[in-house]
Formats: sequence, C-alpha cells, structure tokens
Amino acid sequence: MPVRSPLSVLAAVVGASALLSLALPAAPPLTAAPERSPALQSLVETEQAFAKMGAAKGLRDAYLEYLSEDSLLFRPGPVPGKMFYRRQPPSRGRTTWAPDFADIAVSGDLGYNAGPFEFREGDGTAAAPTPTPTWAGHFMSLWRKQADGQWKVELDTHIDHKPFTTAVADVKDVATSSAPGTAANDAKPQKERETALLDLDKGYAKEAASGGGLDAILRAHALDDIRVYRPGSFPFVGKAALDAAARADAAPVTMWQPTVARMSTAGDFGYTTGLIPPSAQTTGPARPRYYVRVWKRQASGAWKIALDLIPAS
Repeated sequence: MPVRSPLSVLAAVVGASALLSLALPAAPPLTAAPERSPALQSLVETEQAFAKMGAAKGLRDAYLEYLSEDSLLFRPGPVPGKMFYRRQPPSRGRTTWAPDFADIAVSGDLGYNAGPFEFREGDGTAAAPTPTPTWAGHFMSLWRKQADGQWKVELDTHIDHKPFTTAVADVKDVATSSAPGTAANDAKPQKERETALLDLDKGYAKEAASGGGLDAILRAHALDDIRVYRPGSFPFVGKAALDAAARADAAPVTMWQPTVARMSTAGDFGYTTGLIPPSAQTTGPARPRYYVRVWKRQASGAWKIALDLIPAS
C-alpha cells in the first residue's frame, strides 16, 4: 500500500480511460472457481489483517509490522521498505484497502495479493477521516513465507486512478487464477533459476527494442488471464484487454532494463523488476519509470507473464 507523507505526496495521475466506470471493477471471469489452498487462504487472511492494522494504527506501524527485512517498495522508485517507513512521521488520515485477487506458488512460499485502496484525509488521527476519499488506486503486494511460517511483504507497489463510487471496505470476494504454475523438475539452485528468469526478461527487452515494444511481448508471452496495471486506469484483465491497456499507457514502452529476479522454491512462480529509462518511452515526460512483472512456469518449461505493472510516478 502507498503512503501519503506531509513532505512528499505522489502525484495523482489524471485522465483515466473514458471506457472505465468509477465503480469497483468486477472480478474477471475465470474458467473455473478454484478452491483456495490453505497456503493461499493464509496469504489472503494475512493481507486482510495487515489492512485492518493499517486502518486502526496507521500505515507506518502496519508496514513496520508486516514488511520483511529486505523488502522493496516503489515510492515511486525502489527504496528499502523498513528504512522508508522508519523515517515516516505518524500516518495522517486513513488508508483502506482489500485484496480482490490473489495467486501463489505451488510450493506455497511466494505469492501476491492485489486490490483496491482509498485514502481519506483526517484531523491527524485514523479515527476521524473525512467521509470522501481524496486518493484511490490499486495495490499489489508480493509476500514470502518466512522460516517461522509467517508471511512478510517482500515487494509493495501501486497505481493511482480516479476514486471509486463504491466503498473499498465492501470488497469481500477474492478471486484467483485457475491455472497454477508448474514446479521445475531439475535440481538447479534457486539463485541459478532466478538468474535464468532475469536473463529471459533481458532477452525480451532486447526483442521489444527491435520492434513492437512491450505490447508485442505481452501479446506473445502472456497468460490468457494476464493482469495489466497502468497509472490512471483500472486493471486490465485478459489478453482481450491488451488493446485497451496499450491505449491507456500515456508513454508506451519500447524497452526496459531488468535488475532483480526472485522466485519460489518450487521454481514455478517468480517476479522481475527493473527500470524503464526515459529514452524507452515514445511519449510523455522524460523521467524514469519502473515495472514489476510476475511470471508462472508452464508444463512445457516456458515462462508466461501473469501480471505486468508500471507503478505510479
């Protein structure tokens, strides 16, 4: 979840697509309604407990409780999570959020929650926010299970868009994918697998730069139920929504520079992050942007893109 500091407030992105409603988007149609595994259920419940603490005690205290020691936040660029929140003043107002989609590795040790958030100004306490949201968007948090069995946030980011017409607190249903990843059948160390995923993303960046950009890569290498998050718009779900996602991107991406790859112990689920340099954007302001990309390994051994997010900047 994002933070609003009195010293620095992320700029809200205006001009959401005219095709978008301001109501909370419905969960995407799935080919099946898969039953949540115990690991996925615990991941969702942990996010909900995190959100409950955030509403009661403020973002700073909640994040310091749930962030891992090596966590990464995008605010808007990458910063160490614990260090960032230790330097924040007490939270003002109230941020409400709720997961409406979650996915997890077959090994049950890495997964993510995503969903809507909204911020209400207050008088300096979480108990007295204004009734009308002044800031809204969608968050995405990647979680890793620790040695003691607890879930901790490893990466957290978000997009901004226009406020909703329905309350985030009313979100109760959490959808998930009907197509889990496939565990790797080799004995390679996790670091070696992570390096291979990073190299794959680098190869796709070169391919994008040679023609077609990110849009062409998503069309060729995304899952059918891909989720695309862009500032100023509600999430786009499914390959059929890629045309709309491309139109919504104010600065289409022609290449990127991958810097980090992390993976589950089963080798079926991972993510990459990196930089989108100003020179790789065909339009828009000349400033760096960043991305987070979630991948799932298929039975064939090929990696497919399950989620692609460019944070608010």
